[in-house]
This record gives sequence, structure tokens and C-alpha cells, in this order.
Amino acid sequence: MRRSGHPAFPRSLLRPWLAFALAGASLGSAQAQPEIHWAVVDWPPAFVLAPEKKPSRIEELGDGQFDRLFQEIAQRLPEFTHRPQLVNSARLWHFIGEGQTLCAGPLRKSPERLQLAYLTPAVRLAPVSLVVRTAQAEAVLGSNGRASITELRTRPELRGRLESARSYGAALDAAVQGPNPLPRETTARVGQTLEFVAAGRYDYTLEYAFVVEHLRRSGRLKSELSALPLKEAGDWETGYIVCPRTPWGHEAITAIDRAIRQASTAPGFREAYLRWLPSSMRQAQQAAMDAFYDARAKGGPQIE
Repeated sequence: MRRSGHPAFPRSLLRPWLAFALAGASLGSAQAQPEIHWAVVDWPPAFVLAPEKKPSRIEELGDGQFDRLFQEIAQRLPEFTHRPQLVNSARLWHFIGEGQTLCAGPLRKSPERLQLAYLTPAVRLAPVSLVVRTAQAEAVLGSNGRASITELRTRPELRGRLESARSYGAALDAAVQGPNPLPRETTARVGQTLEFVAAGRYDYTLEYAFVVEHLRRSGRLKSELSALPLKEAGDWETGYIVCPRTPWGHEAITAIDRAIRQASTAPGFREAYLRWLPSSMRQAQQAAMDAFYDARAKGGPQIE
């Protein structure tokens, strides 16, 4: 006679059923890998996306600077499922602040960002450059080998133009404001202001050297452009991968930090950023970039 409330399954049937249930539970648990969504911004050559195709897998990212960094990191984190997430750069920090399972970068560090995210160093980033037609480069360089946007604004014969609603960093934003701020123009695509400078419509603008190089390789420039070091832009800075300042974000950034240290000996990772720079800048920065990655490979965790 069986006790009330217990099923009357024969023991011979119970054991196989239990084993099957446990196996199914184990399989389900194994398939439920934690996910990292990687923020992807349509901004070549940082990210080079296939036309009309939104990437859904990390392997579908292109051959851009940050595409390559993300792929190298993801290869060393098989315990996570990695999913690209196409975001607008203006919304990225909103998502991070909400604590979404989203990591991004490489980005520059600031006190405000440290309030919202964990950071780990991933690469050295170039400052914004002054971009002019190469034929005019010597005329705008100072005796110290740098140009000055403050000085250029005093020369009415030179026409400068910036992108509308774009920040170039606190120091440069302050330098281009004032009683007669540099005019700004709405653009339809990345690098369009550079095309205007190359065509002679304007004399100078501000942009990263890797964007200039991307347009040159793409054949979009009517004349040769030079990306010149700029007094007000400062020097190269560390770029960080960031994840939300949450328990999930701490787990993710800890794993990413470990993967970066492992990848720092890999040629594909070490060259991901420099390979899209003009050859002269690449050669000038190669030793410093190598030293950065040597230190990351040999050092311990670096998480802020």
C-alpha cells in the first residue's frame, strides 16, 4: 500500500526517467551560456560593416580596427556567447548606465564614465588631427611641428569647417568656441567634411588620421590630405574596454581583462589599430604600441 501523495511509478521505470530528466537539466544548463553584447558603431574604419547587413554574430564583423580587437578577445572567451549590437554612439552610454549586458570600446577614460562602468586598458588611441590638403601642410605647421587651431582661427584667408553636433573632446571643443566659432555643417556620411577639404571647398577640418586613411584607400579623395598633430588635442591616450558597473559587468570585465592580456602577444591584436593609420604615423607609434602590449602581456589584471 502506497503513502498518499506519492506517485505509484514502478522503480524500474522511475530510474530511467530520473536519469533522463537529470541529463536534460544538465544539457539545458550547459546551453545557457552568459552573453556579452558588443557595442558596434557604424564608423569606418573603427568598424567596417557590410552594406545593408546588420551583424548578428561576432564572426560577421568586418576588418576594422575595433572589429579585429573584439574578435580577438571573443576567441579567448569561449565561456561567453558573443553578440554584436549596432548602437548609435549617442545612446551607448545610456545603455551602459542602464546596466544592460553591453560592453563597448575602446573609449577614453573620464570621471563621469568611471561612475557608470568598469574599465580595462585595451589599446593606445590617437588624438584628433588637423586635416588639410597636403600642399598646404607646411603653411599651417608651427615651429614645434604642430598646428594650432587657435592660431588658424585668426587667419581669415583659411576656411575651416566642423561637423554639426559633434564633440572633439573638451579641450578642442573649448578652442573652437568663442565670439567667432568655427562654422559647422551637417554631413550625410562619415568623412564627408574631409571630402569637402580635398575638393577645395574648405581649407581644414578636425578628424582622426585613421578616417583620412580609410577615405584615401577607398578612393574618395580628390586630392591628397595630411593629418597633422594639433597643439590643443594633446597626445596619445589609453583606450579602454568598458562594461556596466554591475555584478554582471564586473564578471565580464574580469574575463575581458584576462583575454586582453592573453591576446597582447598575438600579431593580429597588436596590429589591429595601427594598420589603419598613415604609414608615417604607424612607424612613429610602433615602438610605443609594442611597449604597451608587452606590459599588458606580462602584467596582472588592470580593472578600474
